[in-house]
This record gives sequence, structure tokens and C-alpha cells, in this order.
Amino acid sequence: MRIGEVCKIEWKDLNHEHKTVIVRDRKDPRKKEGNHMIVPLLAGSYDLVKKQSEKDDRIFPYNSRSVTAGFQRVRNDLGITDLRYHDLRREGASRLFEKGYSIEEVAQVTVHRNLNILWQVYTQLFPHKLHDKFDE
Repeated sequence: MRIGEVCKIEWKDLNHEHKTVIVRDRKDPRKKEGNHMIVPLLAGSYDLVKKQSEKDDRIFPYNSRSVTAGFQRVRNDLGITDLRYHDLRREGASRLFEKGYSIEEVAQVTVHRNLNILWQVYTQLFPHKLHDKFDE
């Protein structure tokens, strides 16, 4: 998800039974409000949410600009010059594709409504990997 979306998720949007959250008012060029989407919390993300303090209405009560600035500061301290926070979203999507998730399933996690954008921007096909899939 986008960092702004993560920082806006509230405790009331968490479904413990299904390990999902509602991402409200997602970015959409056609519609500014009412773009809600249910997103699964895969791998350790649900456990990470459970570790957060419930002192605020939001699960991650941070200003998204502060998170971005902190990410940039750490990145720069490590001498990494070619990594943006948004690149982590692409990495996550690529890993899901590598695990065999369908484009529709990945879209549920990355919160993409336009599958063409997801396909064109986030997938990287490696011809040599087809051998592994064929051998299975």
C-alpha cells in the first residue's frame, strides 16, 4: 500500500477473524472519496499490526511525510541512492507473483484497481524462471 494509506488505517477497520483491513478513500484519479477496499494482511503483517499500541484511533499514528523523511534519512545514512519507499511496493508485488499468486490476487494486496497498470509496471518476467515452473 501507499504510505499515506497505511498511516490512515484505523483500528475499527481491522478484521481479526479474516486478518484484513479496510483501506478507505484509496487514491483514484476519477473518484476522490468512497474508494474503500478490503486488503488481506499476509505473512507477518497481521502480527505486526497486533503489536501496535491502541492508544490512538489509527493503527500506525504517524504523519506519512515524517515516515517518508525517516525512510530517506536511513536510506541516505546507508549510502543507498536509488531506492524509494514506493519501490518496496513493487518488490512486494513481484514476490507475490514469484510465489504464484494471480494478478487478481496481487491486486487485492497492492490495492490496484487497474490490472493493466499492475501488469505493466509491477511484473518482471524472467524467461529462465519458466524452466522451474515447467519442471514442477
